[in-house]
Amino acid sequence: MVRLKDWRAMTQQNRFLLLMFLFSGVLAAPMWFSLALRWPVHPDYHVHALVLRLFSGEWWSGEGYARWLTSANNGMGGMDFMFQPPVHNFIGALFQPIAAFDPWGFGRLIMVAQVLAFSAGVSAYYWLKEYFPHEQAQYGAFIYVALPYWIGSFYDSFAVSQMAGVMAMPVLLMMAKRMAVAPLKNVPFYAMAQALLICSHMPTAMMFSGVALANAVVVATRGRRVLVGGMTVLAAGLGIGLSARYWMVAYECKQYINYVTFVTGFFDYNRNFMRFFHGSGGWWMATLLMALAPCAYAVYEVWNRKPLEHNRLLVYFWALILTGSVFMMFPVSEFIWTAVPTLKNLQFPIRFLIATMPPVAFLLANWWPKLRNPNMYFVIALIYGTTHFQMSFNANFATQISQHYGDILRYTLLDEHAAMDTQWMIKAGIRDTRQMGPDIRDLPPYRVLDGEA
Repeated sequence: MVRLKDWRAMTQQNRFLLLMFLFSGVLAAPMWFSLALRWPVHPDYHVHALVLRLFSGEWWSGEGYARWLTSANNGMGGMDFMFQPPVHNFIGALFQPIAAFDPWGFGRLIMVAQVLAFSAGVSAYYWLKEYFPHEQAQYGAFIYVALPYWIGSFYDSFAVSQMAGVMAMPVLLMMAKRMAVAPLKNVPFYAMAQALLICSHMPTAMMFSGVALANAVVVATRGRRVLVGGMTVLAAGLGIGLSARYWMVAYECKQYINYVTFVTGFFDYNRNFMRFFHGSGGWWMATLLMALAPCAYAVYEVWNRKPLEHNRLLVYFWALILTGSVFMMFPVSEFIWTAVPTLKNLQFPIRFLIATMPPVAFLLANWWPKLRNPNMYFVIALIYGTTHFQMSFNANFATQISQHYGDILRYTLLDEHAAMDTQWMIKAGIRDTRQMGPDIRDLPPYRVLDGEA
């Protein structure tokens, strides 16, 4: 236990790190409680735990970047990991020594999510510290991790790669601020931050890389904006090159993936706009409402021309990003999605909720001294998190595991992507990996791709 005397002797930053560590533990506690009592029955939880398990085993066996997951699908391998970002799995691989106590990987997945929650708070703090004193930066960092979209990702969708993207965004924004001050000196650091975001979550990188670049230009002094913009573009290009080991192989192997199933049916963007009274989108609307509150306040400040705590132009910038992100989530923006076909790869317009997180954290940190009840946002998060956990506990965990999930565990099936059969599986005569009959050829994917099937 930390004694009061020791607590007072700690620096502000060390106290923040300890509080954020405890806060991430509080966020993870409901998941540990669920896992202690029940089996997870959410397909995303199973597939992420399985990939983590297989990736960790191969990495500790000497495979520097375990792409093929040769033990998946009853030993026939799986290619869908070609499109899975690696950062959260490298973090999870560090917990391989405790695999004997966590044979299915479910506990290690919670540990990864907890590490990402802590890292997201810390990265948000150091980004905001570039602009604000300690108290405001600390408040914004806790807001960043307490937003309902993050809580929903933690308790319901188990989207650890998306959580890794949320962790990487503030790192890129921190480097953007430093690029505005000393562009030549910070090119390599911005490049590494860009590569980190790409290798954490590609959809987030697609949405947010341009925002970080624009942020660097806005923060720069007027006479240096062209230089800063050009150097930031150069640094972003270098970051894309640094991450090529991930995305280039994925692109080259795209022909072997039944990719159309990733952007049609359930994953068709037309099905996933933000809509009022959406059957399963209550927590999306809750996040949106929390995002709109500071946006409305920004409009009020602009209208009344009152002095703000920080650079007015920067406040306008984040209010604009927040408004644009909200716009892209609703059907009214469909003409943009149609005009820019690349956007369909995001699958879900509601993913733009991710892009609302930095604006909300920045704006609330900026207005923290003016807020009469600054902790009301944490009360909202507590109420929302409690109700959402209760729903998730009943819907995503069961006292007995079904035959379906038993087969997934027994045969290490990447079942979430069963409807997305890769071309090598089709070529090898594999139609349903749960039917382990004699007609299924025991060929790894690289042999099928070489024409041996």
